[in-house]
Amino acid sequence: MSAADLDDISLLLKPELRRKRQRLDWSVAWNGARELPIRGGPVRQAILNLLLNASAVTPEDGTVSLTAMSADDRLHIEIGDQGCGMPPDIAGILIDQDPGPAVRAGRGLGLWMVRRVVDDLGGHASIAARRGGGTAVTLTIPFDREDVKAHAA
Repeated sequence: MSAADLDDISLLLKPELRRKRQRLDWSVAWNGARELPIRGGPVRQAILNLLLNASAVTPEDGTVSLTAMSADDRLHIEIGDQGCGMPPDIAGILIDQDPGPAVRAGRGLGLWMVRRVVDDLGGHASIAARRGGGTAVTLTIPFDREDVKAHAA
């Protein structure tokens, strides 16, 4: 996965942001690496889904944010919104073992997809209220061990 992979996501998001007159705060820091040993396709899909959700709950003229950085053989991604907070049943889709009644009722399927991607990659998700309002969803995804070993040799 490269920083350019994330730049593509911002291009896909621009029409929705423009429609809602929202701003995008974007920060990507790879610590000097051109590419990270992570499967980019699933991670890109998860990030795009979370950014679209963030845009959906952020009011017009608000700000959606993405911060991505690599540290300690992991990719840390935080997506923030200025919505009114994530309801517990929806938050449970990302952080609980059981997806709960929301998914069984057909709600939160996009978040369930994000959860499956994160689980498949051996990562984890967390959710926190943001100071000043909104929600921050953080994904922590470890580097692929085989690629890390190959780069270290």
